[in-house]
Amino acid sequence: AELIGVRGADLQVAGRAAQILKADLATRMVVEMTSLQGTMGREYARLAGESPAVADAIYEHWLPRFADDSVPASKAGTLLALLDRLDSLVGLFGVGLAPKSTADPYGLRRAALGIIQILTEQRIDLDLSAAVRISADAQPISVSQDAKVQVLDFITGRLKVWLGEKGWATDIVNAVLAAQPGNPYRALINVQQLSEWVSSDGWTKVL
Repeated sequence: AELIGVRGADLQVAGRAAQILKADLATRMVVEMTSLQGTMGREYARLAGESPAVADAIYEHWLPRFADDSVPASKAGTLLALLDRLDSLVGLFGVGLAPKSTADPYGLRRAALGIIQILTEQRIDLDLSAAVRISADAQPISVSQDAKVQVLDFITGRLKVWLGEKGWATDIVNAVLAAQPGNPYRALINVQQLSEWVSSDGWTKVL
């Protein structure tokens, strides 16, 4: 929360939502129709008397669910969405369950892409190495330094693919990520800036 500036009432909302944000996974409705996860969580929270902000944060922590999906709108939802994905990545890499080239049973590629989408669309300047370290300290197991590095490399790999799919030149993306691998929003800004420089008339002389 401190890293991305979530405080006060927003932090209280996130704290309450964090206690119940997975509760709907145990209901028969969501067991039978898994696409309703989060949607039903929001409705059950409202029916149970939780505030609209808490109910919305429960729904939003699942966002984005796919490549072009919306990202969380609230600060509480944004915090929980990032935390949930970081927890999965750090915990599973920590116990040696990183995705294989042909299999990703825990959806970790989607989790990494979700982090990238949230940080870039919300324009959040976040050092992921600090976030990974905090998440690792909160795990019920000891997470090695090697596993932390693997998580960061994995997210950077997804960021490289994502930037390429957005149409940015490979050499520019590689140059930026070599210097700025752990901050997706800052990397995107740097890719945009370097692309402008490269296309300017005086670039060869500057280089």
